[in-house]
Amino acid sequence: MQAETVTRLAACINEHAELHEFKSISVVLHGGEPLLAGHEQMERFALTLRTDLSAIPSVDLRIHTNGVRLDEEFCEIFENYDIKVGISVDGDRVAGDRRLRFLDGRSSYSFVECAVGLLRQKKYQHIYAGLLCTIDLASDPIEVYDGLRKLEPPQVDFLPPHATWDEPPVREVRWPAESDRGTAYADWLIAIFNRWNSDGRPMAMRTFDADQSFAAGGPSSTEFLVLRELNA
Repeated sequence: MQAETVTRLAACINEHAELHEFKSISVVLHGGEPLLAGHEQMERFALTLRTDLSAIPSVDLRIHTNGVRLDEEFCEIFENYDIKVGISVDGDRVAGDRRLRFLDGRSSYSFVECAVGLLRQKKYQHIYAGLLCTIDLASDPIEVYDGLRKLEPPQVDFLPPHATWDEPPVREVRWPAESDRGTAYADWLIAIFNRWNSDGRPMAMRTFDADQSFAAGGPSSTEFLVLRELNA
């Protein structure tokens, strides 16, 4: 992304925020893989956004990465510009290696562990936003949960796999379950919920927190479920 594109983007955000009288906004640098921009360009992005959006009272800047390229220099940039960092990881090494390998077949999991290790350091803990995990019915949900918990995230968020009408999501249960009632994704998540609940809820789980909030009449906070009740 060119520098002038970031400047124009900030101008559009300012215009939209002023029009709708927003007092707070959230900007997430996502991908692809945003860290491919490199240190110098990433710092320019951060400086431009922090400077050009300064008229908005509260600007929450975040970045989401697979963690492979995260190093101390990036962490310094994110710490300096108060940018929260989320890491994509699908559970333990077995689950992660199922989909997130290098082109030559090597596992990327050790790189993810190193990235999370950096964010867990006392200096950077405040920018560690949490983990994003894609639901994979081929993975054991309890092993996925245990793998995520080991990384001590402040929050975990689950997402369904990408799918279309032409290529719908996998629906078969591929891990030991009491029954297959055609609710494979719910059963997978329920298994994790029960374990998380019995463990005393050691970290926030956005999916479950949002579901319980919405069921109680509040907002869900995630479009995975629903953002708000729709009028008939």
